[in-house]
Amino acid sequence: PSFAGSSPTGAKMVMIVRDQWSQIPKEFVTYSFSMDVFSPRYNSGVGFYAFRDRAGSATLTSTQAGLQYAYVINLRRKLQFRPGLQMAYINRSLSYDRLIFGDQLSFYGTKPVSGEDISSVNLSLIDFAASGLLFSPKFWTGFTFSHLPFTYFSFTGEDSKLPSKLTLYGGAKFVVRDKFFLVKQQH
Repeated sequence: PSFAGSSPTGAKMVMIVRDQWSQIPKEFVTYSFSMDVFSPRYNSGVGFYAFRDRAGSATLTSTQAGLQYAYVINLRRKLQFRPGLQMAYINRSLSYDRLIFGDQLSFYGTKPVSGEDISSVNLSLIDFAASGLLFSPKFWTGFTFSHLPFTYFSFTGEDSKLPSKLTLYGGAKFVVRDKFFLVKQQH
């Protein structure tokens, strides 16, 4: 969330489509869209993202849509600290009726009926994340705590917590200059 509005041009938009293993039936397909903008008036960045992933013969589907907010605290002329928050709606579904269970297999093919509860499952939840980012034009480092507080998520109805997750990240920008990489203009 802390990267919301971090583009020097003020706004950015990203669209991604991934179609993995497209030659097999029920391939993995992912769609993603995000947009964020920086507001100098409020010294803040806001962002929106949407994500949909569909995988396999049981059509395991994950859909997310979230809002992000980051505030910019100028520590020095070219050094910022950016605390961020994110709130997301998550929906996951699974079509059990498209699966084949062990009790359906026999020497004579598959039986249409299973002893398993094969109704489709559709779960929704609200998820939160918090982050912090130390940012300069030459380096950045930060952290994100995801799934705050513990949320419950289970297709089988069991008591299953989605554990909190800590992500650490960082990077640096290097300018490589060498006589082989410089282009000289000839007149």
